[in-house]
Amino acid sequence: DDSGNFRLSLPQGLPTPYSVVGGLALAAVIPDSTQYNSILDFILKSVMKDMSNESALAASSDGFRILAEYLPATTLQHRCLKWLPVGTSVVNSPQRLAKLDVPTLIIGGNDDNLLPSKEEADRLGKLLPDSVKMDISGSGHFVLDTRVNLTEVLIDSHIDPFDTKKTYDPVMDWKLPPDDVVNTVIQKRIMPQRERISPVFFST
Repeated sequence: DDSGNFRLSLPQGLPTPYSVVGGLALAAVIPDSTQYNSILDFILKSVMKDMSNESALAASSDGFRILAEYLPATTLQHRCLKWLPVGTSVVNSPQRLAKLDVPTLIIGGNDDNLLPSKEEADRLGKLLPDSVKMDISGSGHFVLDTRVNLTEVLIDSHIDPFDTKKTYDPVMDWKLPPDDVVNTVIQKRIMPQRERISPVFFST
């Protein structure tokens, strides 16, 4: 203030304990070591250089407050206890996954500290019939950063994004039916015609 005393001005009060604990927990488990270094380097070189202590604390408080605003504790509890058990029991059931025959690319970080992504990628790779698994060594929960070019990964995979259903060509796409089908058609359609038009010879 004008008297030379330092006063921290934080709009809307201090962040809640939930937002601080939750924010620190997410910050501890989502980035991997490489991402941690990049984030710290960015903060130290680009942000802290031109930011006062008061502004830095205010920005941190705003970040925690955003978490509490967009993901309150009651919402998080409802999603974890009510939504996830029901949703995962349907979506991740082995019977359902085994029927998905679309080309699938499974990408998982080997060093995920938030969720068991590597184990889940292994499980999905065994269940999905037309899938290819790609493990990202040294990557955590947030896999798709500047180290992974998703476009190149898709181009090199077995997935063809431009593969559209082509019109059936009766000449080029025709295939010989199975023998039992051919024999059935012969007996029902061809043999009666032969009997009608074949010459009959009599001798005395």
